[in-house]
Amino acid sequence: MEIKLQAIVDEMEIAMEDSMAFLDKETYKIVGVSFDAYQQAEDMEPYDHLKDWQQEEAKRAERIVQGGDRFAMLPGESDIDEYEVMGNFCYSRGEKEGKVLLKAIQGRGAFGRLKSKISDLEIEDEWNDFKNEAYKQLAREWCEEHAIRYKE
Repeated sequence: MEIKLQAIVDEMEIAMEDSMAFLDKETYKIVGVSFDAYQQAEDMEPYDHLKDWQQEEAKRAERIVQGGDRFAMLPGESDIDEYEVMGNFCYSRGEKEGKVLLKAIQGRGAFGRLKSKISDLEIEDEWNDFKNEAYKQLAREWCEEHAIRYKE
């Protein structure tokens, strides 16, 4: 069994600070839960008083917590260094274009300014390809670290 690297990348791209995603090593399916549900499962809080959809999430979280090594947490928002990815993209663009892009990522609002410059320069496809490849590399490293079989 293998997981498509792009499935991990897609999950990384939607990673939020209030949720967690895990790979079930037995089924190779990605399972997501909120941080709150995970925390409640760790604390073994009862969930029978919750709404049906919340109980379903609580059961998933409980399976993850009790599953031990069966579940591996995917790289999340805190594992992705967006500034490094942006900087590497800038340096990959050649001297003139790179300088314009590097200037855009200085200070607050860097991501918004970079996206604007990328649009101005009409290099959105190049940025998306670069970012996707950076995420794929992180996903590859994660798979190797957790002995997960994957395919490109």
